[in-house]
Amino acid sequence: MKKFFLCLIALFALCFCFAACSESEDPAAATPTATARATAAATARPTSSATKEPSENVSIAVTVDDLAYIYLVNVQYQDELATWDKIIPASSEGLELDYLAIELLVPNNGSEVELTAVLQEGAPYKVTGWSGDAAAEGETIKFTPAKDAVSLNIDIEPLYGENLAVDSTVTCSVGTEENPTSRWGKAFLTDGDINTRFSTTTLANVDEETMELAEPVTIDIDMGEAKNFDIISLFPRTDTLDLEDGVPNYPFAFEILVSSDGTNYTSVQSVSLEENINDMVQSYDVGAQTAQYLRLSVTKVGNIAADEGTAAVPYRVQFAELMVFDKP
Repeated sequence: MKKFFLCLIALFALCFCFAACSESEDPAAATPTATARATAAATARPTSSATKEPSENVSIAVTVDDLAYIYLVNVQYQDELATWDKIIPASSEGLELDYLAIELLVPNNGSEVELTAVLQEGAPYKVTGWSGDAAAEGETIKFTPAKDAVSLNIDIEPLYGENLAVDSTVTCSVGTEENPTSRWGKAFLTDGDINTRFSTTTLANVDEETMELAEPVTIDIDMGEAKNFDIISLFPRTDTLDLEDGVPNYPFAFEILVSSDGTNYTSVQSVSLEENINDMVQSYDVGAQTAQYLRLSVTKVGNIAADEGTAAVPYRVQFAELMVFDKP
């Protein structure tokens, strides 16, 4: 009997040891929650204590909302380190845009940035201010960028108010290119949009040495009624270049005349250019006038377009727009 009890005690001791070893090897084996926590801890993404490094440069996008000003705006940049100029547009490709922009990269060093919008000489417009992520009145804005990307718009309005020549009737002493799909036509000279264009057909009566015409080409504008004006602005074609990288077919010599009856004309200004106008709108102060009709009498053609450089007869007279204003 004594031997039986000793065997029973030994059996209990063996079971106790087995249980103790099992708990030591897997303390969470009987607890599903503990198992889940252990798995989550093993797969969790480490928490980083690093902060985002500031960008080396600040991007400043500068836009002009009206295509009538696409080649008129010079943006001057200045901070502690640099001074430079950029012309809007940086690229003149494309005509179907609602606005054109340039992108500036300036050092992100906490310094104040100064931008100045300057209209090229002769532009019949004025800069009224800046808007967007920063704002200012007038041509110059000063600000310290508070983020890596800044958007600004140059606000511009006509200098002299209403364009009196909009939708005027245009006639020409020679043929004109008429292709509305490609936005060529005599009516486009006064439609108020510089992205449409006026062009004569090719001119055969040009002296190739002097570029003078044997007979003047006349372009007449009927404003519908007598109007008071003193400024006539001519916008050159800018969608392509001439053979010397200037604007093509802007006449080098012409006369501006006015008339009250469309028959008897009086000269108010003679224009003679020594060099290409290079994308700059030309505004002519003709003095105080009251007239219904205008005439451009062209006597000397300008540089031919590069895309017509191989044509047998490449000479034309071309403009993007004619505008008429009355200074206040």
